[in-house]
Amino acid sequence: MKTYLLLIFLSSTTFLLAQSKEYIDDEFELSMAILSSSPLLIERDHPIDGSKISIYSEASRGYNFGLKYLRKQTNRVNWILGFETGRYSANINYVIQKDFIDLGERNPYTHEYTESFIFYIAPEIGARYTLSRENRKGKLVISASVMAAYHLNTGLQITRGLNADTSRSSPLFFIQMESKNRNHVVLAPKLNLEYSYQITPTKTIFIGFTSTFSNQTPFEGRYLIQGDNEVLEGRIKKRYNFSGFKFGYRGKLTTKTAQ
Repeated sequence: MKTYLLLIFLSSTTFLLAQSKEYIDDEFELSMAILSSSPLLIERDHPIDGSKISIYSEASRGYNFGLKYLRKQTNRVNWILGFETGRYSANINYVIQKDFIDLGERNPYTHEYTESFIFYIAPEIGARYTLSRENRKGKLVISASVMAAYHLNTGLQITRGLNADTSRSSPLFFIQMESKNRNHVVLAPKLNLEYSYQITPTKTIFIGFTSTFSNQTPFEGRYLIQGDNEVLEGRIKKRYNFSGFKFGYRGKLTTKTAQ
């Protein structure tokens, strides 16, 4: 797996460094993004019966940090070679009624925002285009790239039991997701739209919107909810897609003279 990511990085670096040196002002970029990840996909193996139990997932939080090298191709176009690391999350909520399990005064039994975090690292290659005129300090910039995300987690597990004043020894709720392959890499497109402002000839700050999306589900698993007389089961999947707000700093890295 590490060899695969290294080959991507080295081939991308060779491509970018092989470009013509007649242009100036290559840059580096540091960024952070606050993310919202899509809900879990829930496939129930039982009928939906709100009088017994409801189970659902919502959008969940995340963040990432990025470091990029921007190779200038023209006054408006830059190649991107970068690296990103971060985490996103999965959550699942449930409400259990008395008809499913009698918990006395604790009916209905509600647990909200049961969350587990997923960590990843990802090289990135792409291009960015400046929509505004070159001589303006404030600029609108759009970029498109491809991520190759390697997940550091091999599995996720959440167990929720009852309070100690019950005689039940088994868990009430159990969820487990595993990576489909320990070396699973998700390839996903990424789009950014940002507004940047040049505070000095060599320093720029920016803020914008970022979105990474893929139909791939690197984590899949099952859930189990145990009642008085029955056990409900189903399948769950987590997609690799999220969006959010991004901000950061960009600085001039080199100044080359025309050849």
